[in-house]
Amino acid sequence: MFSKASRCTIACIGFCALVLLSIRAEAVNVTVSSAKKYQTIEGFGGGFAFRNYPFGRPFQDALHDSIFQKAGINVIRIHNYFDSTMENNNVKMEIDMVKGIQAKYPDVKVTMSSWSPPKYLKNRDTIYGMVKDTIYAPTTDNPDAFTLKDRKISLKIENGEFVYDKYADYWYNAVKEFDTNGVKIDWVSIQNEPDWPASWEGCFMLPEENKADTLAGYGKALDAVFKKFKERGMNVSLIGTDMTGSLGIRQEDGSYNTIFKYLDALDTSQLVAFSHHFYNGETVGMMDTIRMKYPDKPIFMTEWLTNDNKNRDGHDYTWTWYHQMQIIHKALTHENLSMYVLFALAFGVNSTHTFFSQDPANNTYLTRPIYYAFKHYSKSIKRGWKRIDATAGEGGDSLMVSAFSGNGDSSMTIVLINDNDSAASVTLDGIPDVIDSGVVHMTTRWGNLGTTYEQKRMYELTQIFAKPVPVINVDPYSIATIALFNTKYSLPEEEKVRKLGVNKRSLPELRSSLSVTVFRNRELSVSFGTAHNQMYTIGLYTIAGKQIVPLQVVNASHGKASLILKSPLAGGTYLIKVTSGQAAETRAVIIP
Repeated sequence: MFSKASRCTIACIGFCALVLLSIRAEAVNVTVSSAKKYQTIEGFGGGFAFRNYPFGRPFQDALHDSIFQKAGINVIRIHNYFDSTMENNNVKMEIDMVKGIQAKYPDVKVTMSSWSPPKYLKNRDTIYGMVKDTIYAPTTDNPDAFTLKDRKISLKIENGEFVYDKYADYWYNAVKEFDTNGVKIDWVSIQNEPDWPASWEGCFMLPEENKADTLAGYGKALDAVFKKFKERGMNVSLIGTDMTGSLGIRQEDGSYNTIFKYLDALDTSQLVAFSHHFYNGETVGMMDTIRMKYPDKPIFMTEWLTNDNKNRDGHDYTWTWYHQMQIIHKALTHENLSMYVLFALAFGVNSTHTFFSQDPANNTYLTRPIYYAFKHYSKSIKRGWKRIDATAGEGGDSLMVSAFSGNGDSSMTIVLINDNDSAASVTLDGIPDVIDSGVVHMTTRWGNLGTTYEQKRMYELTQIFAKPVPVINVDPYSIATIALFNTKYSLPEEEKVRKLGVNKRSLPELRSSLSVTVFRNRELSVSFGTAHNQMYTIGLYTIAGKQIVPLQVVNASHGKASLILKSPLAGGTYLIKVTSGQAAETRAVIIP
C-alpha cells in the first residue's frame, strides 16, 4: 500500500492488474476451509408483492434485466390476490408478470403469501387486520400501547368452528389458478405476519386458536391447507410462519409471540422451511437460538426493509444498505439462513428501501443504494452452494467474513465487510488448487453513520487476478466480494473482462511491461519499453469497453514510449490498451 505522496506509480507486472490506493491499512489473514460446510443456499430475492406494480414498458424489461441478470436475483415473493375484493386486484397481471420473468429467467423461483384472505372468510367485512383507525404500537419503545382484543380481525366462525376448510379451499384454488396458467408456485406461506394486527391487509392468528375472542389458530389453519394440498395432489411446498420477527410482537400480557410459540403449536413436518421477518428480534442471540433449536430445518428470511435515519431502541442508527448487509452476514453465519428476501425489488413510490423506485416527475425509475450492496450476495453466491468455514485472524476484529463454495469447490465466493475507518490488506489461505482466477467487487460508503446511504463505490470492479491470489485491498467501511473460480466455470462478467484482454501479454516486442502512473489530479502517464522503433496506439476505456478519450498515437523511438493523458478522470476502474498492428496489450487501473 502507498502512503501520502504527490503521485503513485502502479507497475502492471504479473497477474495482479489492479492496485487500490489507501492512506493506511490493517494486514489481516483470512482462512477458508471448504472441508467444513454448513447450510445450503436456496437464493436471494425480493418482493413483487403489491397490486400497484409500478413499472410498465419501456422500463419493465430493463428493470427485470437489472434485477435478474445483473444482480443475479433468483427468488421473488408475490401476493395472493385470488378471490379478493380489494381495489385494483388483478390476478391476471400478476400471472403475466411472473410468467414473463420465468420465460426469460427460468431459474427464478416463486414464494407466495397471503396478506388477507377474502372478506367472506373474515370475522369482519374487511381485508384489514384490525379495526381501522385503531392505534397500535407494540414495540419496546412503547410497551404499553396495545390493541384491544376485540379489534384484532381473524377468520370467522361458522357452526361453532373456524372456517379452516374454506380457507384451505381458497389457497388450493389460488395455486391452481397459477398452475393452470403455466406458473409454478414453489413455496406457499399461508399468512403474512399472523402475529401483527395490521392497519392494512392482514389476518391475525394466534399460535393456538381462541374461540372466545374469535381468533383463529395458525397451526390449525396450516394443517387444513397441508391436508387439502395433499388430498388434491397439489405439489407445492409450505413454509411458515412469516411472523414479524424471530422475537415477534409484545402482547397485552407482556409476553412475546416468539417464533418458538408458533412452531411449537404446529406440525413442523408440514413445513419444508421455517420463515420469519426481521422487524423484531434480529439479534445474534435469537439467531443462534433458532439454529440450535432447529438444526435440521432450512430457515428463510422473507421480508425486511431498510428505513434511512430510523431511530430504534433509543439509539441513532441509520438503517441503510450498509446496516442491511451486516444483518445479512449475521443471519447467514449465526442463523444459517438459506434464503434472504427483501421487502420489495421495485415500488411505486420514491422510496429508499427498495432496489428501484418510481420517479414520476421524470418518467423513469431510480436505482437505490441497496441494489449495489445486495449484489455482493446475490450475484456470486448460487443456489445449491454451501456456506463454508471462514475466519479472520489477528487484526480482523472489525472484519466480517463469510464464504461459500460450489461446483465441487472449483467456484468460491468470499464476502468481506470492513467495518473500520482504515483499509484492510487481506491475504487468503485455504483456497483450493483448482481455483485459477478471481475478481473483486467493492461497495464503499461515504462519511459517518449519518450518511451511510451514500456510496463512494457502487459494486465497482477493483481487482482482477490469476494465480497466485494477491493481497485483497478492502476500503474502510465497505463490502467486498471476492469471486474465485476455475476458468471452466467462469461467470459472465468475468468472461467479459477476459475477452477485453486484461492480463494478456500479446505484444512480444515489448521489452518491459506497461507502467501506469496515477497523478494526484487524476491524470495518467503510460510508459513502456520496446525492442523496435515503431508507432503504437494507446486507448483508454471503461471496464465495459467504452472508449473515453480519442486514440493517442506515440512513436516508440530509442526503445521506449510514453504518453500523458491530460484529461482528469472520475474515480473508477479503467482499461488502458496499447495496440501495434493486429497485436494488443491491455492493463487495468483504478482511479481512487
